[in-house]
Amino acid sequence: MNSAPVRDFQDFVGLIKDLDSSSELADSHISLYPPIYEDLYSLYFHVRKSKVISILEYGSGWSTLALALGLSENCKLYGNYIKTNLRHPNAFQLMTVDASEFFLKIATDRARTVLPDGIIPVLSKSRIIEYSGQICHVYREVPNFTADLVYLDGPDANQVEGNYFGRGVDFGDQNKIYGLPMSADVLITENFFWPGSKIIVDGRGANARFILNHLTRSWQYEYDAALDQHLFTLNENAWGKYSKILLDFKEQY
Repeated sequence: MNSAPVRDFQDFVGLIKDLDSSSELADSHISLYPPIYEDLYSLYFHVRKSKVISILEYGSGWSTLALALGLSENCKLYGNYIKTNLRHPNAFQLMTVDASEFFLKIATDRARTVLPDGIIPVLSKSRIIEYSGQICHVYREVPNFTADLVYLDGPDANQVEGNYFGRGVDFGDQNKIYGLPMSADVLITENFFWPGSKIIVDGRGANARFILNHLTRSWQYEYDAALDQHLFTLNENAWGKYSKILLDFKEQY
């Protein structure tokens, strides 16, 4: 099986800048949210080092490009092996979910420059629900998708619709609005994660603590204070033939 080194930080940043400057999207819209290269490199690094083969992203952005780049490189290295040996419904695909059609298009158009056939955009609103007696929210419509990496950075609190007994996730008034997002998307799909899967929560400390307190399977939790990223890893034995193939692949190659 082929192998290739993970790009170092400078090489990664140079490539992202080249992709941005050569893209048809290199206009004034892109500068609204400039990339934070350290955060993006961390995502790319996790995808490559963990040999991720499928990604579900909540909240599109520059992260979509970084994740797609890592997934594209993994596909070139391991695609034939995975497609030959593993029955997986979403191998080397990235589904990105967002409540904003504008930002979803920008993010997916960027990501298709490195993963042209593997990007699945999903436009969906988010709504308030009650989960285990707590107020939180989920995206309304997300198709079935099997991912071994979930990246959580959306939606923003002001994108969440509805309330629960008058309560929502926006605090303050029109002059000072302090949103506190509380996504439960990974909780309602927890039983479908394959052993070895990972969840990365970008910032959103209260949301990460909510997730940690309600997960029921055997997850390892780590917090990277420098990047303000929360990492959850599902440490469980394989539950069958194909999950064992995936776990063995991640450990051996």
